[in-house]
Amino acid sequence: MGCLIAVFAAVLPRVLVLLGWYNDQARWSAAFGSPVWLLLGFLLVPWTTFFFALFQPTGFGGFSIVILLVALLVDVATWGGGLFGNRDKVPGLYDRD
Repeated sequence: MGCLIAVFAAVLPRVLVLLGWYNDQARWSAAFGSPVWLLLGFLLVPWTTFFFALFQPTGFGGFSIVILLVALLVDVATWGGGLFGNRDKVPGLYDRD
């Protein structure tokens, strides 16, 4: 069950980015300017990319900045969780004898 949740959590933001880009390509082009930034955001920080494109046309206020920072923390936690969760897989990495 845990693996299913992890797969869902990894796929959901990327599906949202793809659906958003497919439905309104002009908005996403205006938000990022270059397809390279969109591709990097899609691969590395999908939640932040999604919320940035959602809030960018109307401008960033107090609440949207908070949501954007939370999305960035979720993306960073996703990367850090994978690193932290696999720390025991490397023998001798954390031995302090």
